[in-house]
Amino acid sequence: MARTSMHRMAQQGHRRKRRNVARFLRRPWVEQRLFLLTLSMLLSTTLGVRVLGFKRWYALLARYPARAGWKVAGKEEPGTAYHLSRLVYLANRHARLQHTCLAQSLTLWWLLRCHGLQGDLRIGVRLNERQLEAHAWIEVEGCPLENGRQVWESFAAFDQAVAPNVSHRVK
Repeated sequence: MARTSMHRMAQQGHRRKRRNVARFLRRPWVEQRLFLLTLSMLLSTTLGVRVLGFKRWYALLARYPARAGWKVAGKEEPGTAYHLSRLVYLANRHARLQHTCLAQSLTLWWLLRCHGLQGDLRIGVRLNERQLEAHAWIEVEGCPLENGRQVWESFAAFDQAVAPNVSHRVK
């Protein structure tokens, strides 16, 4: 009996994956490419921060934006920032490993720059049951793109946004 229910659950999982792949393939090719770019940037950023360190990786991202062909919408589109934020969320959700909020925020910051939008990397801290926790997020025009007010109420942000040191030499 247990074996049958496990088999049924596995079949449902495979069906769900096939539906997700079919849904993905129905999306416009520009969005497919952008999603795959986002997924690869999440992985690259996770590895880049671990290998090069935050400061060097951030400087590297600031120097090399993606080509304009990756754009999903023009700068004048009001929902572009939220669309990109959602894309990073979905890429993280479908990735094999879960990426940190810092990797997600850096990826989103880079994608916004590629679309000609200004985003600010913010870092905040809070004390939760005697344990210091930190969180990173992106703000556009002073508004957080993820979790909105909850981020402001939960974390005490540093006074200024974290700016990349582009003059930092990347080896």
